[in-house]
Amino acid sequence: MTTNPCSWLDCTDTNYLPSLSAATAGNGPHRVIWILSILITSIGRLILLSNSYINSRKLSDPFSGGDHMCISNLLYLSSFIEIFSLNMLSIVSSSVNYIQHRNYFCAFALFSVVYMITDVYVLQLRLKTTENAFLSNILRKKIYLMAFYLICLLIDGLCYWIHMTFCPPYAYTIFSAVEYAAIFANIFYHYTTSSTFEDISVRKMIIYFSTGRTIPFVNMKSELPLLEVK
Repeated sequence: MTTNPCSWLDCTDTNYLPSLSAATAGNGPHRVIWILSILITSIGRLILLSNSYINSRKLSDPFSGGDHMCISNLLYLSSFIEIFSLNMLSIVSSSVNYIQHRNYFCAFALFSVVYMITDVYVLQLRLKTTENAFLSNILRKKIYLMAFYLICLLIDGLCYWIHMTFCPPYAYTIFSAVEYAAIFANIFYHYTTSSTFEDISVRKMIIYFSTGRTIPFVNMKSELPLLEVK
């Protein structure tokens, strides 16, 4: 094992798998496609985030005041910062500004964890007043994915420290592999949230928003769509 520290994350020692940051760096068309895909999906996520925020305020909800309102606000704020940080770390390449890219990544990781923990806590509070298999199943999936995501982040942090301190062979490969696992865990976690909305087409979604309505939540007891907020 070499004892020479790496000055950058992209090391010249033996590695077989690039990190996502390294894979999307450069000035080729792959980077343009990556940034556009992140921006487009982020627009959809922000629309659903604002939609969920409006619904949670207008529908009868146990989190309508006091400490519960603060927790609910933290949920949406952390999700917004997570999305913003994801876009910024995608736009700011590690090969152009490594420090800034790293800081955006840390912000993304931090607030994604804050969002998951808050989201799970909110669902647990709801289960105290609404017992049903549908919501319990979603909560169970979220807990498993959150635990896996946290483990991946811890392993990645350890691999990052080992790589930057000692720069041994394959440390960067392990870092990259675990990073991809964390990315998929994050994607699947957010996908579970889609279960709480009515399954509608993009065309119907546009109609909803163009007429000043929001996408309905799914009724957790009957698993049927609730009336949308007018």
